[in-house]
Amino acid sequence: MSNEQFDFDVVVAGYGPTGQATASLLARQGHRVCVFEKFPTLYGQPRLCTVDGETARIIQAAGDVDQAFRVSSWCRKYELEDTEGELITAMDWSDLHICGYPGRISFYQPDVEETMDATARERGVEVNQGWEVVSFEDDADGITVTARQRDLGYGSREVGERTVRARYLVGADGAKSAVREAAGITRQDFGFRDAFLSVDCERIGEIPKKLNRGVAITICDPGRTIAFIPIGSHRMRFEFLVNPDDDHSAMLVPEIGYDFLQQAWGLSREQVRIYRQVIYPFEGKLADQWRKGHVLLAGDAAHLMPPFLGQGACSGMRDAINLAWKLDLVLGGTSDDSLLDSYELERSPHAEVLIRGSIALGEVACERDPEKAAARDHAFRTGQVPPPPDDPTLLDGVLHRGEDGELGPYVGDLIEQGIVRRDGEVGRFDDIVGWGFHLLGYEFDPLEKLDDEQRAFLDRIGCKAVMITNDPDAGGILDLDRTYEAFSKDRDMIEAILVRPDFSIFGVGWSSGEIPALVDELRERLQLTADADLTAAVS
Repeated sequence: MSNEQFDFDVVVAGYGPTGQATASLLARQGHRVCVFEKFPTLYGQPRLCTVDGETARIIQAAGDVDQAFRVSSWCRKYELEDTEGELITAMDWSDLHICGYPGRISFYQPDVEETMDATARERGVEVNQGWEVVSFEDDADGITVTARQRDLGYGSREVGERTVRARYLVGADGAKSAVREAAGITRQDFGFRDAFLSVDCERIGEIPKKLNRGVAITICDPGRTIAFIPIGSHRMRFEFLVNPDDDHSAMLVPEIGYDFLQQAWGLSREQVRIYRQVIYPFEGKLADQWRKGHVLLAGDAAHLMPPFLGQGACSGMRDAINLAWKLDLVLGGTSDDSLLDSYELERSPHAEVLIRGSIALGEVACERDPEKAAARDHAFRTGQVPPPPDDPTLLDGVLHRGEDGELGPYVGDLIEQGIVRRDGEVGRFDDIVGWGFHLLGYEFDPLEKLDDEQRAFLDRIGCKAVMITNDPDAGGILDLDRTYEAFSKDRDMIEAILVRPDFSIFGVGWSSGEIPALVDELRERLQLTADADLTAAVS
């Protein structure tokens, strides 16, 4: 079917951070995107409090990251304490993230959403707010999507309906995803369920020093778990464990919130102002399919996890960037549609690790039995609890494998982002060089090692081949803060790195002579279509 027979390349259902990033990144690559979001405006409240440095780098690609984090702060640690305030265990976020941002950023979510929304619209995304997808019909060529304006109870206003034709539909419409349900996709339930009363406040006076350290805290009092999370530079969230099955409507009044704050933290109305008070239920679930025909799931529609690792939204943003670069290759006729099968292959196991890790930490934090809580505290303090595992990396999909079929060293890891200079312009690598595939040569031009056909392939996928150098007169990308020099030295003097648009390393070479084989393998794994045969381009 010709492209003219489609109204859009992609329809995105849902316009939270995952939907916004997906839409903006696809539009950045020149694709026609239509969004249907059931709420008439952006949410405007901080459902999220923190993200990691990788997510910040995705926001950098999808919007103005400095504007998005204009009132952010560095959350340097997450502490779990007992009833007496003594430390049980902690997660250290004080190191700089490999993507060039703080290890954990405390931020105000509306700033991020407004920034990505503005960027998406500037890039040509059609955003329909107050509309929800009500049905779709999938066929061999694409998908027909019907959306309807929500009747918000304003009276006799006529409710509109619209049907559009697209190549793909991305369901980023949250935990209760109508797209997932309509597609008949089931979920695995990990059996963990609980809830917090969340009280969001603005600082208006002096607060205790304990709450002014840039540290998130959970006090693991059996049956009365309470938590504190900074939200940017002058807001904060307080959470109180509640029974997820009870009716909590009586708790959603400011008087209750202020009473809880006074009892738990000694805070008064002269110190903080409550501006949001909600019940936040959480659980662990994972979709059994992330793709069904021309329907793809992302964000909470695909995975739900408790908040204790702060990775729910981060995982949704990883979905967005993974999906965006693969859809770009398929929509552009470079890769076969089967490339999209690698989306679930890569993202589902990664999300499952984080779901299980979040549940494990949640079980520590939310233990209601005093005897089990005492045993827990003793186990942590006597070193009987093993350290938490490293952050997950990609283990399958579009990645370099050795002759034995195993992933090569550092494959699937994230690549550094440093501060660089080119032609007098200084900034973050992705801003100076551009977002997309990167072929990096340390102190040499990687294109010199490739033949015409290999260069044509890199050009076809928009791969930027650059020399990283410490020599200001060499004509390459100057490694101003020596980020890439350190990256190479710390990894046995890597000379070449082939990087995917989601900042994951496809493969590395310890000599420049390994570059052609890496490029050829990437070409094979991207499943080029017959129309993308590059031999004609160089004949």
